Amino acid sequence: MRFLMPLVGLALLALLVDVGRLTHCLVKAVWPRFHHPVVFGLAFAVVVVGLVAASLAGQNGASWGRPLAWAGDLVMAALLYAMLAALLIELARLVGRLTGWLPQPTPRRLILITGVVVVALIASLLAYGLANRTYHLAQTDYSLELTADDPDQAPVTAVLVSDLHLGQINRAGHLAKVVDAVLATDPDIVLVAGDIFDGDFRAIGDPAPIKAQLERLRAPLGVFAILGNHDAGSTNDQMVAFIEDCGLTLLADQAVEIDGRFSLVGRRDSSPIGQAAERQAVPQLADGSLTRPVIVLDHQPSHLREYLGQADLMLSGHTHQGQIFPVNLMVKALFEVAYGYYQVPDADLQAIVTSGAGTWGPPLRIASNSEIVTITWRPRA
Repeated sequence: MRFLMPLVGLALLALLVDVGRLTHCLVKAVWPRFHHPVVFGLAFAVVVVGLVAASLAGQNGASWGRPLAWAGDLVMAALLYAMLAALLIELARLVGRLTGWLPQPTPRRLILITGVVVVALIASLLAYGLANRTYHLAQTDYSLELTADDPDQAPVTAVLVSDLHLGQINRAGHLAKVVDAVLATDPDIVLVAGDIFDGDFRAIGDPAPIKAQLERLRAPLGVFAILGNHDAGSTNDQMVAFIEDCGLTLLADQAVEIDGRFSLVGRRDSSPIGQAAERQAVPQLADGSLTRPVIVLDHQPSHLREYLGQADLMLSGHTHQGQIFPVNLMVKALFEVAYGYYQVPDADLQAIVTSGAGTWGPPLRIASNSEIVTITWRPRA
């Protein structure tokens, strides 16, 4: 693994350089008199580095930083798809040379057609992903049976929300849609599974509109939250104080009994960005003293096996279901359960992983949807 990441980094750098070279070929096809590859290369590098740097610099919450954050994140997505297109083009060129069907040098007309098609496809993907993220908030429903101490107790309906990533991209307007969708389900309890913020509390700008929306989240059995890996760093204390001030009950490796009907365990994140992990064991999990069913909120689903024989249901987020293609394929390969419902074979433990209600990085949803999740569980003797 130590050598894999540098190799992946070199491969991505090579593809990025090839994107610049192919873009230069397209510019020459459009403007045949242009013969300045060094000038073009420097300009390409300055634009790419500048937009990425501007995106990072724009995460301080200043109003001028928000357009830079949007532009930088969209350019990152465009470059990802440009690199994929470059890879396909190079493979096609190789096959063309080996088989002899591709004339040498490549005709200007073919370069122009290929360039137009690639640019149109990338623009279409970005437009679709942006619209899907902005206008589509799915509601996914699950109905489960969980072992309960009292088999006659009434069913419980919970709403699971995760990965809001409040910051320069996701602000009060997006949060309002999520809160409206949650309240429309009339849940017994609301569970927020981490990554409430996007890494820096200052990036939300004026906190008042965000606070107004979070204060609307109310349910008869309460609103409980945990922190995710992005709810960390130098502004972590501000995040915690803000969440609690909004009326949410924050759990950090703690277990609480809910109305004598079930137990809720909220875990600290195992790898908070920018600070040391302080994840502790939850004693009540091991001693079996919790009221069943036992529901665990753990931001990252990679800890599923920790709860075998100790919990009945694990609820997570973190993966975004990959958010955009082809990252969704990578995420699916990395996690035992990357999205949706999962029953651990030969065990009572069940798991649900949500794709989240917000976005991280590019404000796009391609190959996944933003969602809230409703879960109704009934007692099983």
